[in-house]
Amino acid sequence: FASIDPRAAADAATTYRNYYDELAASGEQLGGGAQAPATYAELIEQSYPFHPELVRVLDKRIGSIGVFNRARGALKLLAEVINGVWAYKRDVDLLNVADIDFNRQVVLSRLTVGIERPDFEPVARVDFAGPDSHAARVDADRFGGRLPYATRACTTVFCHSLELVTMAGATRSDYLLGTLRAGDDATVIGEALAEVEKVAWHLSRDGSR
Repeated sequence: FASIDPRAAADAATTYRNYYDELAASGEQLGGGAQAPATYAELIEQSYPFHPELVRVLDKRIGSIGVFNRARGALKLLAEVINGVWAYKRDVDLLNVADIDFNRQVVLSRLTVGIERPDFEPVARVDFAGPDSHAARVDADRFGGRLPYATRACTTVFCHSLELVTMAGATRSDYLLGTLRAGDDATVIGEALAEVEKVAWHLSRDGSR
């Protein structure tokens, strides 16, 4: 970016602070720092146009995979994500985990073959990456004309699953924080995942993840 508009960053911080306050009041328990909306709003303003959760996942989750370079690898990935937003004129207020576009081959390859997870590429293709995926069909049938909640939620869960460690996978807090845009109904994300789970070949629940 040539520059970052500080007013836009401040507006995003205020919007998300109010939104996370509303979620907390409704009983949703977010983690990753969002459980303290006032402090988290400061992170949003500092990291804008990237959501702090995207930064955290790239650093702490995907970044823990040895072959993924936390600096150069993350920058290359973000460059591809930004390029996709620009090329397809997508309306994004804050880039989060769910905005990583696995429909783009360069992104899919970077987070599968590129991190020595080649078996995950066909997993992504069949379940959520592409117009013929299971998640895309759920979005068309259930959320037509709205955001692709199923695809977005699966994207977040997938990114949390790449570590291949005991605690791999996304909790409710993880997939909400990485998927929700300000104003979204949190219950819709859980419903979207539940619908995909009925038809997906690889999405599964193990306890709280």
